[in-house]
Amino acid sequence: MRLFYYCNFPAPYYIGFLNELGKLCELTVVFERAFSSERDSSWKKYTAPNIKKIIILHGIHTQADMAFCPQIIKYIDSKKFDKFIIHDPASPTGMWLIWYMKIRKIPYILQCEGTLPGDGKTGFKEKYKTLLLNGAKCYLSSMNSKKSYFSSYIKEKEKIKWYPFSSFYQKDILKNGLNQIEKNKIRKKLGIKEKKVILSVGSIIKRKGHDILLKACRNFSENIGIYIISGKATKDLKDIIKKYKIKNVHFVEFMPMEELWNYYKMADILAVPTREDTWGLFVNEAMANGLPIITTKKCVAGLELIDDGKNGYLIDTDDVNELRKKIIFLLKDWKLREMMAENNIKKIREYTFENEAKKTFEAVENE
Repeated sequence: MRLFYYCNFPAPYYIGFLNELGKLCELTVVFERAFSSERDSSWKKYTAPNIKKIIILHGIHTQADMAFCPQIIKYIDSKKFDKFIIHDPASPTGMWLIWYMKIRKIPYILQCEGTLPGDGKTGFKEKYKTLLLNGAKCYLSSMNSKKSYFSSYIKEKEKIKWYPFSSFYQKDILKNGLNQIEKNKIRKKLGIKEKKVILSVGSIIKRKGHDILLKACRNFSENIGIYIISGKATKDLKDIIKKYKIKNVHFVEFMPMEELWNYYKMADILAVPTREDTWGLFVNEAMANGLPIITTKKCVAGLELIDDGKNGYLIDTDDVNELRKKIIFLLKDWKLREMMAENNIKKIREYTFENEAKKTFEAVENE
């Protein structure tokens, strides 16, 4: 099968998946941007030997991760490709490509890994989405069909096909949760001295809710370390640290996945009180490393993967007190953390690059 795949930019979690997909078909990938200004420069370095061809477009930048590249239509040739996948229909290039395919009556497939749906009924924006999204041969969603972004907009719900969105390979998942001795060995290598560790992962932007985490950790013992990855503290966060006299918070710069994996392994819990995440791969990654997770009901990965009380907790956004209660509760109960670790490792085994590629290929092949 000769497959055309459009995506916004070559993030590592796309490259790994696409490289696996390239093992199953003859794959051409078109990116609208070479890089995102919000991402670490190491993301520019990647290899994908199984992708037949990678095309980088040049257009008008509209957002950090998006651009409008009308020239993409010159690559649409149904004689060269058997199937077309449009990833991220919300980008300007994605929308342009959808309308072009509609007008030319060229069959296409839409893919979206997350995003909570609107009501699909009221307002011009929702009506436009309904008009835009209907008409694809198939819809690939990392959420089940009832909760999928597409579910509020398309008429034929049976066209929604599930696939597991991931950022790692099968080999990266722990076989079992680590015990305290194993965690302490990793902490020693990393120079971490605290007896218990709270980890948070995500860009230092307001949307990630790091301010809520800091407020929730006020007056914690100095034996409890808060490690926030990736980036330097902003003035607002420094002001919170100063106000509450937090002495045990550490901001760690962005690092490659293999290094980040050690931070996941050594931590006791992951706490990311995000105000909004269209997926949130930190959930997948923490689960793969046997970490209990606390995140919010605005984290799509949390909604999809966390069974409240069994492998983590979902809280309301900006709820400092509830976050604090959940953190304290988990830190006090090793047995509960151990149980959640095993549940997470078991559940996340399906969410790998290999299975993501397999499920995507099967859905596309059947259309």
